[in-house]
Amino acid sequence: LSLIGAASHEGTFMLELVSLFAGTKSLPALLPQVESRLRRIVPFDGMVVHRPGPGGLERIYGDNRTGSESVVPNWVWKHQRAVLNAGPHSASAANSPSVVLVNGACSLLSVPIRDSVGSEGVLTLVASQRDCFSADHLRILTAVAERLCPAIQNLDRLSSMAAESRLDPLTGAPNRRSLRERFDRSVQQAMEDGEVLSVMLCDIDRFKQVNDQHGHAMGDKVLQCVAELLRRQCSDGSYYARLGGDEFVLILHGTERKDWDALRTELLEQLNECRLDFGLEQVRIELSIGFAELSEAQGSCDRLLDAADQAMYQEKQARRRPVVIAS
Repeated sequence: LSLIGAASHEGTFMLELVSLFAGTKSLPALLPQVESRLRRIVPFDGMVVHRPGPGGLERIYGDNRTGSESVVPNWVWKHQRAVLNAGPHSASAANSPSVVLVNGACSLLSVPIRDSVGSEGVLTLVASQRDCFSADHLRILTAVAERLCPAIQNLDRLSSMAAESRLDPLTGAPNRRSLRERFDRSVQQAMEDGEVLSVMLCDIDRFKQVNDQHGHAMGDKVLQCVAELLRRQCSDGSYYARLGGDEFVLILHGTERKDWDALRTELLEQLNECRLDFGLEQVRIELSIGFAELSEAQGSCDRLLDAADQAMYQEKQARRRPVVIAS
């Protein structure tokens, strides 16, 4: 009866995991819940998850109780084999990883996060008791890792899709949706830091003429050139985005009115160096620029952009270089 009860408990646990994987939208939200549910069926003191990154295997969840950062997880990842109680399961001692456990850890249970399609990392449980884990615990954790693998793959896809939905596909710049999401955080940050917040709005002069005379491929290159120029201007909390068409915006932290003219001059000088070859011709890029500063009367993103747009329109109409400031 005890075996039947244990099997039933394990089956219920797996069903809960499947439901959890289907209903959770991010990996940081998922892993604490996996750890909480695992504690009901496997005894351990801490859970650690490693995933491959640019510099090798990286710890993305849990504290460092696995010894010199990731000796065991790296071994598991390399060999795609489990480690039971700090010794590789069904492996000879000669092939065991050299383990120095820290922070009171006495035994590890570590398995690759993989399924028939691929491998996504390493899942490790840490216990303060010696030889804490059994073959049943290994079987359960392996089953969890097999189900966790496609869940991670799906969450990665969702994360990638969400990121792409906030980027302009042509220039790689954040888009209008991303700007609106960022604006409130920028206002809050400026208030906390006691800094002024302003925006610089710009559009490309005679952009339609570039498209008509040289084709849309050249127009695309012009947009990409302007986007890269603004990207290089982003520092100290500044943020840029493509609003659509030939319009771009730069959110500026700590840039006061007295600094606007210098910024505008710097941008135009850099832009003057960016000339695109088209056959025997060179396409020169020119911008119209308007600035506006956040105030109580312009407390929303739309109002601030409208003020900057009016300043930009006046500058364009006047055909002059001095900065036009929103009233």
